Amino acid sequence: MIALAVVLLILAALIDRGSCSNGNGAAPAGASVPADGSSSAAPGPGPPGAAGPHDPGQAPAPSAKTGARTTPPAAAPAPTPTPAPPATSSGGVPQVVGLDLQKARDAVWYSGYHFIKSHDALGRGRMQILLSNWQVCDQNPGPGKIDKDTTVRLGVVRKDEDCPSVPLPTAKPSAPEGIMPNVVGRSVNVVREALRDEVKVDADDLKSGRAIIVENHWQVCTQDPAPGAALPEDKIRLGAVKFGEKCP
Repeated sequence: MIALAVVLLILAALIDRGSCSNGNGAAPAGASVPADGSSSAAPGPGPPGAAGPHDPGQAPAPSAKTGARTTPPAAAPAPTPTPAPPATSSGGVPQVVGLDLQKARDAVWYSGYHFIKSHDALGRGRMQILLSNWQVCDQNPGPGKIDKDTTVRLGVVRKDEDCPSVPLPTAKPSAPEGIMPNVVGRSVNVVREALRDEVKVDADDLKSGRAIIVENHWQVCTQDPAPGAALPEDKIRLGAVKFGEKCP
């Protein structure tokens, strides 16, 4: 009986001690409880890379204004210097034989002579379009002082051609009073252009019946009617070969 009483006393003591523990919701000893009853917890770490409000180790993110880089503008190209014109000569018409046509015209112009004409020195009636492709074979008048209103005439050939050893007729043939002129040796296109208002002109290849398309490539070897005869009412006939070929 005595042993049973001891066990009951021990159990009663244990039960009494459990009722005084913090099982009733009381805060543990030493813990601070806010007046509003809410729990006070230390803030947890933020997400990786996030800086706290007082984190001295984290540098502030650069603003868009301070972080932007500006590229300096490219330097403007230096202006191209304009070449000075040739010096004006006071010694009259300059010597221009042997020069290309562009340089020859410039030299004559800057010497004060502004009336300049060029012509095909081979009598083929070709136009000079790209002046630097032509060279001067003769000039009229020659070098010297003349009246400023004088027309300076330059006979030219292409740079890949030789100047004629003797002067060739370059003026257009004409048929005064209906008389047939001598056109042998002339370019087919020159004869056609000169007589187109007088009579029709037919030209045929004397070699092999080739078509005559670019007429300033062809020279007259024969003509019908002969020089000095009356112009026919219908047409004249020319026999031709290419320049550089011998007449048959």
